[in-house]
Amino acid sequence: MAEDMVVWGLRAVEETLSSDVPVRTLYVFKGAGRRVERVISLAREKGAKVAEVPRKVLDHYSPHHQGVVLLLSPMKYVPWQEVMEKVGREGWVPFLLALDGVEDVGNVGAIVRSAEAFGVHCVVVPKRRAASITPAVARASAGAIFHLAIDRVTNLSRALAEMKDRGLWVVGTHLGEGVEPWRVDLTLPLVLVVGNEERGISKLVKEGCDFLVKIPMEGRVGSLNVSAATAVLLYEVLRQRRMSP
Repeated sequence: MAEDMVVWGLRAVEETLSSDVPVRTLYVFKGAGRRVERVISLAREKGAKVAEVPRKVLDHYSPHHQGVVLLLSPMKYVPWQEVMEKVGREGWVPFLLALDGVEDVGNVGAIVRSAEAFGVHCVVVPKRRAASITPAVARASAGAIFHLAIDRVTNLSRALAEMKDRGLWVVGTHLGEGVEPWRVDLTLPLVLVVGNEERGISKLVKEGCDFLVKIPMEGRVGSLNVSAATAVLLYEVLRQRRMSP
């Protein structure tokens, strides 16, 4: 059974209420004061029930609630094929992001936040051996998961093969292998694939990539956290597309 989504914290709740996601109930700490007035106003505009509750009710969800907790229905996933159809109708160049075995919810949330900021049309995650889209991910993304299409697939390798059949280039990142991203044309229709924090992308996924890219490092640290590395690569895609005539 899908898990009900819960978002807490002023910023994350406000971001969620500013999206098109249906909301159910906003719990507000009785003594929160004027700082939650905007959140309450947004919730009422969306038709959500607003209930003032004791702090212990909010503490049940998280000790970091900042006086607000928002209850949503379970996460609704959007098939990447459906997103591709919309992208085609709008005349955009497809830009998808696939997460292969990224397990840390904080990393997933940060990656989704960067993806939304840099113009990704859909994030694709596998159903197994990877972090699911949970309330913790929603919190880590600061509500960005509610502004971006997300799909869960049973077999990522098979999904990537289908994407290639539909004209997307599959660009992978794997433990420092490949060429610098600015040496590759990232203005083409593409899906960027990032992998597990320690193991990188799986063998099957790697074999299905058209090419690999890497971020050159000049400091003493040999590599970046997967969420930081993904943000760098997503920005390079956006940079190239913005500069393309």
